[in-house]
Amino acid sequence: MILDIKRIIEDLKLNNFKQTAKLSVLALMLTTALVSPNTPVLAETPKAKFALKLDSSTHAVFASQNTKINIVVGESIKDQQIRVEKEKAIEAQKRIEVVARERSSVVLPENMDLTNVYKQVGANYGIPWKYIKSIHYIETGCAVNQKKLSSAGARGPMQFLPSTWRHYGVDGDGDGVKNIDNVIDAINGAANYLRASGGQTDIRKALYSYNPSTSYVNKVSRVAESIAD
Repeated sequence: MILDIKRIIEDLKLNNFKQTAKLSVLALMLTTALVSPNTPVLAETPKAKFALKLDSSTHAVFASQNTKINIVVGESIKDQQIRVEKEKAIEAQKRIEVVARERSSVVLPENMDLTNVYKQVGANYGIPWKYIKSIHYIETGCAVNQKKLSSAGARGPMQFLPSTWRHYGVDGDGDGVKNIDNVIDAINGAANYLRASGGQTDIRKALYSYNPSTSYVNKVSRVAESIAD
């Protein structure tokens, strides 16, 4: 059997590895043609040299002077695209987490006036702003730079569980990061959660969803009612 390596490589390039049936036939041809699995087959042309080497691993490597193509057995082009996208998403998430940690290290003035923030966020989400401030007061005393963890694992100025934050966290200050420790992001995230829990029509129900405790709901309500306009 005469093995035309150049034709096979060009055929693979033209078909972009999509014809898996053809790849199977080619693999069978290569396996049959080579007497020893460690013996390279060389095909010379006036323009370039190509080499093919099969070993006991799951990779077949085609090499030329300027290119190297890896074929992973069992991975289609679609599978490869999905894998690459997943890897990109993981790397992007790592970068976001690094930025979040860097920005969370910035210490804001503890006495900064957040009244206008509560009011604007309340208007944006349809939640009475006094209840948002009341939650902040009860959770962390309206702390701006709160990073301590509760016994349940909640963290940040509004004491979100990380799992809840992943669904309802908001980039409130527009810096491109949903930072659980950033007070502006946390306030927006709390309002977002209250709205998703029906707070626009039943604030007590939303508060109970925020913390399933009747005494907590009553306490937040009392504090909210005591806040002056």
